[in-house]
Amino acid sequence: MRLMEFEGEAVAFGISKISAFDDGSCTEYSSVEFNEESGRRILIENVNFMNEVGRLFELNEPCRIHLMTGKKNVKIAFGIKRADGQAAYQSLQKVEIHTGLMLIGLGIPLTLFLIGIPAILYGLYFLFRAPFNEEARRRAFYGQDPIIARQLAAREIVRV
Repeated sequence: MRLMEFEGEAVAFGISKISAFDDGSCTEYSSVEFNEESGRRILIENVNFMNEVGRLFELNEPCRIHLMTGKKNVKIAFGIKRADGQAAYQSLQKVEIHTGLMLIGLGIPLTLFLIGIPAILYGLYFLFRAPFNEEARRRAFYGQDPIIARQLAAREIVRV
């Protein structure tokens, strides 16, 4: 897992499609182009915006986007802070736990052929690292200062 952060405004995005997860939906973009304040243009390919983050993502709106790299060079946007003060953070811990359980479930019947053992070990690795990854993402999004973190969390929408 590698965490990245981009600040600027999105000026264009490529083809998109909506996918479903256990924790909501995800909008997959083939590419998103950002213009930074310095004038540098950044093209980010294979970006997935979780439902809370995608709700605040708009073209020509200055924002700061927090990304995590996944498998096959796919980036997942788990947080967004807009210039008008709105913010959204989407927890990915349920997705990681679900992936780990799926790998374990797939690996159990395949242990008869000895190829299930690596799948089970990889699933256990997913389950073990999920809380640590979530803490790293929260720290990257909210920062180290607890006062600023509380103020930022107060600007988020409340899920009911």
